Amino acid sequence: MHGNQANITTIMEPEGLMENNRRPDLVVSNFQNNNKQLLLDFTTISPLSTHVINNAWKQSGYAATKAETSKRQSYSNAYDVDTYDFLPLVMELGGCPGKGLAKFIRDVAKKAGQHFNTSEEEPRIHRSQFA
Repeated sequence: MHGNQANITTIMEPEGLMENNRRPDLVVSNFQNNNKQLLLDFTTISPLSTHVINNAWKQSGYAATKAETSKRQSYSNAYDVDTYDFLPLVMELGGCPGKGLAKFIRDVAKKAGQHFNTSEEEPRIHRSQFA
C-alpha cells in the first residue's frame, strides 16, 4: 500500500518541527483520527546494555520499554502537543518489539485492510498476513 492511496503522507527527518534542532525520523499525516501529525522516532536497544541487563533477563521487552520511556522523556518538551503526537518505535536487538512499535504495526495493518478491502469482492489482504 502506498501512503498516498490511503491519503496518508509521510516526511522523512523534517527540520523545524521540534526544539533544540531535534528531528523525528518520520512524520505521518492523516494516520490518526485526532487530526494530529504523528512524529515517529525509531531506535534499537540491546537487552545486554549495562543500564537494563539486571532486569532484562527477568522480563521480555524490558529494554524496549525502558527505551520507549527514555525517548518520551527526552522529547516531552520538544514539540507542540496540540499539533503532534510522539511515538518512539523501539526494537530490541534480539527481536522483541516495544509496545509502541507493536501497536503501530497493528494499526498499519488495520489501515491497509480497510483500504484494500472496501468492496464486496474477495479480500486481497487478509488479517492473518499481518498477525
